[in-house]
Amino acid sequence: MKKILMAFSVLICLSNLTNAQTSKKSWMLGGSGSYSSNNEGGVVTTDLELHPGFGYFFANNFAGGINFDIFSKSESGENKYSIDPFVRYYFVSLAKNAKLFVTAQGVIGNEQEDAKNNLTGWGLDLGNAFFITKNLALETSIGYTSTKGSKEDVRDNLTSIKIGFQVHL
Repeated sequence: MKKILMAFSVLICLSNLTNAQTSKKSWMLGGSGSYSSNNEGGVVTTDLELHPGFGYFFANNFAGGINFDIFSKSESGENKYSIDPFVRYYFVSLAKNAKLFVTAQGVIGNEQEDAKNNLTGWGLDLGNAFFITKNLALETSIGYTSTKGSKEDVRDNLTSIKIGFQVHL
């Protein structure tokens, strides 16, 4: 019983120290890294990607912005770069310092292996933002992205797990 009371006390103290900054006219700056697995024609590949970006809250809990996929290295040796405009909605406060969110994004970029291949697509993420401090959130999410290249007849469908940080200004 003492352990439960101690854990509960710690959670209360942490929740009083934080305040989620998802109000109108706020900015967020940060990024994430992701691990994804792809099954294309029976061939499974994995990717590690970095996603820096920024956003602006044009309504309470509702932000829009741009993520950049500046580096992606897969087992096949492909390099991918893209600009991903997004909208994000924080829809449930689990506690004073944690909020669930959903993100919808577009994908515009290119992939270089032997020749340039322009990419277009879309993606959805569902995640949790845990506010460590008033302005710093640790984010985890699971996502699905579907892209198609200009030189391909098949769609590339990825599921990914992302972890990152956002600074809310």
